[in-house]
Amino acid sequence: MAHANAHHALTVVDMAWPDQCNHHGTLFGGAALSWLDRTAFILASRELGGAVVTAALERVQFSAPLPSGHLGECLARIVRRGRRSGAVRALMDASDARGACPSRCCDVLLTYVALPD
Repeated sequence: MAHANAHHALTVVDMAWPDQCNHHGTLFGGAALSWLDRTAFILASRELGGAVVTAALERVQFSAPLPSGHLGECLARIVRRGRRSGAVRALMDASDARGACPSRCCDVLLTYVALPD
């Protein structure tokens, strides 16, 4: 499920399935970064008007686990936009399957570069 708004942002919600989780029953960090990268990629593609690639991930901070069966709500916002590149801040909030008790679990800054036409 995805939702875009007029403020140069995009939200995508997914569930942490058991095959995406580690032996503690929480989402692998790499899977969390993949979710955030995909969400930010869609937004950057729209904002930069074409094909983009991920150039950098910076300031990755994991602050809480996302348990199996819980929802991860990824929010991406444009924080800098140039002619050929842009920066996107992506956050992930965890909540139970009903959407209750949300908590921030990950925060990252991603840079995207537009490919030549």
